[in-house]
Amino acid sequence: MMPFYRDRTGSYRKTLFKEVDGMYAFDTFDDHCIKKEFKFLFFPKRCCVTGKKMWLTKAYKRTAMWTGPGEPLYEHRWYDKDQYLFLMLKGEL
Repeated sequence: MMPFYRDRTGSYRKTLFKEVDGMYAFDTFDDHCIKKEFKFLFFPKRCCVTGKKMWLTKAYKRTAMWTGPGEPLYEHRWYDKDQYLFLMLKGEL
């Protein structure tokens, strides 16, 4: 069963739980995502879903902004175009 949590707007959402050492933790990257881009990669990057290296191809880049005391931090995640489409169709992005 997929657990749900309440987001900032008060509605319930499905979480993308990840198992790490037998414990589950949810990822709040989607709540902080501010930009999505479809870019051509000149330098090698690694897909955050499959772990395969992507180079000289088009890929999706999602950027999240984390705010707190001090300067905001930006986190970038790269997705293979096929994996991104697959996750979009499953409703996980």
